[in-house]
Amino acid sequence: MSSFNKCIFYSNGHGSLDLHGNYVTAPAKMHKFKDGTILYEGVKNKEYGDIAMSKMMDLGINVVPVNHTFEDTRLSHRTNLANFYHSTIQKGIYLSEHSNAHNTRARGFSIWTSPGQTYSDVLATKFFEMYVEEFRKPVEHNKIKFRTQDYRDRDPDYEARFWELVQTNMPAVLFENLFFDNRQDAEILMDEGYRDRYTTIQAKFALWSVIQ
Repeated sequence: MSSFNKCIFYSNGHGSLDLHGNYVTAPAKMHKFKDGTILYEGVKNKEYGDIAMSKMMDLGINVVPVNHTFEDTRLSHRTNLANFYHSTIQKGIYLSEHSNAHNTRARGFSIWTSPGQTYSDVLATKFFEMYVEEFRKPVEHNKIKFRTQDYRDRDPDYEARFWELVQTNMPAVLFENLFFDNRQDAEILMDEGYRDRYTTIQAKFALWSVIQ
C-alpha cells in the first residue's frame, strides 16, 4: 500500500501476444500497412501501459492492473475487480489505454468520459491540457492533432457510454492514443521518444490525481 489515499486502476485494452507470439484479438484491433508493417493495438496498449504503470509505481503510487497479462480480459471482469478493490481496500481512479481506428485518414489524440458532468471531466481536462502542453511541437516531423468533441460543456473530452466509463464506481477516463490505422500516427506511436514522453505524462497525471 502506498502513502497516497487513492490508487490507480489501469486497463490495457484488447489483449496482446500469447505465449506463442500470436495476437489474441486478431484479425480485429490491428492494421497492416501497404509496406507490410503491422500495428497491433493491444500490443501497443500493453507496451505503453506497462511502462506507464512502472513509472507510476516509481512515484510511490499503488497501481492495480485490471487485465490479464496477454488475454483480452472481459470488460465486466475489469470493472468488477476495480469496483471491489475500490469499495473494500482503497479508493482509486480508473485509466484505460487504447488507440483509435477509423478510415486510415483520421488522426489525433482524444480522451473520453461518460455522458454528463462528473469528476471524470475534471481529470480528462487536466490530462488533455498536460498532453497538449507537451506535444505542441512536432514529433519526428509529424504534428500531432488534438481532437476535441466540442467545447459546448467547456471541456475537451468526448463522451460515450463505454462499459469502462459507465460501469465503474470511481472516476474513469479512456485514452485514445492516436489512430493506429493512420500511417503518420502509427509512426509516432512506434517512436520511442514519443512513448517515453507520453508515459511520463501519464505518470505525472496519476500523481496529480491521487493527491487531489
